[in-house]
Amino acid sequence: MARKNSNGLTGQQQRFVDEYLADPEQNAKAAYMKAYPKTKGNAAEASASRLLRHAKVVEVVVNAMKVRSEKAGVDALWVLLQAAKQYKKADEADNIPAAIKALEVCGKHVDVQAFRDVVDVHHHDHASRIERIRKKIAEENERPTTH
Repeated sequence: MARKNSNGLTGQQQRFVDEYLADPEQNAKAAYMKAYPKTKGNAAEASASRLLRHAKVVEVVVNAMKVRSEKAGVDALWVLLQAAKQYKKADEADNIPAAIKALEVCGKHVDVQAFRDVVDVHHHDHASRIERIRKKIAEENERPTTH
């Protein structure tokens, strides 16, 4: 039986977690292949997926991300507020691409979830949707921030 560290992970599992957290894109397959170098292709992808469902691995990853976020002073609300500020600046400067990108970030926010379902763009009134988003951003900007 493999020896486990203080987190309850084997050395290779810990290496996988370290590689996964170090990768800005959090590519589980790549992290798995670094931790388990003899694994190739689809086997690495399947094994990485399985490892990301392992309770201890998930616990260590989530805790590490939480600590990282707390140290940086960044949370989901902070990200939404920053994106809203960027949208406002881009909108005032008539910078359409930057405004769209900021709206995309807002739409992906955990509380907004604008992209949760597939949207048929032919049956939606985009002007009213943008206006609702603008109102939500204005409401968020009126809230006192802690950062």
